[in-house]
Amino acid sequence: MVPVLSSSQVRQADERTIAGGTPQEVLIERAAARCAERILATLSPDAPILVVAGMGNNGADGLAIARQLHALGRTVRALVVAHRPEGSAGFRSMLDRFQERGAPLLHWTVGEAPPPLPAGEVLIDALLGSGLTRPIEGFLAEAIGWMNGSGRPVHAVDQPSGLLEGGVSGPSASVVRASCTYAFQFARPHLLLPSSAAYVGRLEVLPIGLDHSGVTDLSLREWIMEAEDVRSLLPVRPSTGHKGTFGHAVVIAGGPGGAGAALLATQAALRSGVGLVTARVPAPLMPMLLAGAPEALLSVDPHPILTEVMDRNGRSIQAIAIGPGIGTEPPTARLLEELLRSGPPPLVIDADAINLLALSMGSLDMLPEGSILTPHPKEFDRLVGDGSALEAVRLDRARALAVAHGVVVVLKGSPTAVCSPDGQVHYSTTGNAGMAKGGSGDVLTGLLAGLRAQGLSPLAAALVGVHVHGAAGDRAAAARGQRGMTPSDLIERIPEAFAGLERNS
Repeated sequence: MVPVLSSSQVRQADERTIAGGTPQEVLIERAAARCAERILATLSPDAPILVVAGMGNNGADGLAIARQLHALGRTVRALVVAHRPEGSAGFRSMLDRFQERGAPLLHWTVGEAPPPLPAGEVLIDALLGSGLTRPIEGFLAEAIGWMNGSGRPVHAVDQPSGLLEGGVSGPSASVVRASCTYAFQFARPHLLLPSSAAYVGRLEVLPIGLDHSGVTDLSLREWIMEAEDVRSLLPVRPSTGHKGTFGHAVVIAGGPGGAGAALLATQAALRSGVGLVTARVPAPLMPMLLAGAPEALLSVDPHPILTEVMDRNGRSIQAIAIGPGIGTEPPTARLLEELLRSGPPPLVIDADAINLLALSMGSLDMLPEGSILTPHPKEFDRLVGDGSALEAVRLDRARALAVAHGVVVVLKGSPTAVCSPDGQVHYSTTGNAGMAKGGSGDVLTGLLAGLRAQGLSPLAAALVGVHVHGAAGDRAAAARGQRGMTPSDLIERIPEAFAGLERNS
């Protein structure tokens, strides 16, 4: 897991490392070496590079990167944006070292035109680092606008220049739009807000040996989950197991206009590794489920709207998913209330079931502990009764809801945040914009129900399910492209996503 620390906590780690005997210049060189390594691995061998450096410590990192790339034989220039009379001590030191190499050095001052860019030149943004609390204006905003308007790929060092600690509240020309961001040792919360995704691009966290032992007691509550963390949570499949060994999941889904949601959730549950899946659907949907998910058992409601809790027919049930496509009509609301009151098996609650909770005062108090809720942002805002929240506030409320009711809240987004009952937040590293289509959430719901039925804890099921869901989406995007992929493509690639995790175990 990669810790997610505030900018002040990162500064504490930096100061502690320096006090422990590691000079600041050594840290700059480490950071530069890791960035240079990733840049070389990402760019084509003949791509020329322009490092755009500010006059603070972020600019110092940029100049060190430029010097190291030049030493490795790359075609690289450095552009110092002279936005203040004198640079920081770290900047001045790295500028002297860069000039010693005799590499091309440019200066851009107020009132001058920016330098022309050779064909194919890639930009490295080392203009401004973290800690900004108000929007950038003036000459720095001009420099950011120039980078954004260049049409060139931009790789950001530490963070995209101009990105505020509170994230982005709307379209902004004063934040660099990076294709990739290299953060050092830790991610910071504002890099992980959905509104920041268009500016951060692909986020890579590069270890540089910072000592964070002194911040471990400062409410370290947020993490980025990596593949190895998820791999350790996968349930063991004993060679002597049978279908009863691997659990029974029920998917209560479908209604007028929601047939596809029922099918997607059922198909995804079938791909989860669970032993049995029962789909509880209105009678008119039975032919579609028989054709699209023949492996599933069917429990058919005689009415077009779900009206009663399913007859369990003596079969044990380990998890129930409810919500995809069920609608919010009164009979369905009664079904949900009866289910909540019945002391059900573990629940995965999504879509219309979340909307029904939002419509019923006091229904959150009925939630069984250990339930998993999977709202998208608007569903969550309806659930808590406030649609005006900023993203950081929404995340805090999701965390608070998880703690207050002993549930796991999967707040869907880019990235998805999994909030656990102990107040911690885990961010996913998988998924892409091609998944932003109706039906993707139904796939996640079915997948979570199947994992929960196999005996995973609520948090483990959520972490594995979100990771695998996103990994399947990444594989679908690689095969089909983000524009043309569909939620059905996710389902087809769930087995590949599981296999990818298991191959590296």
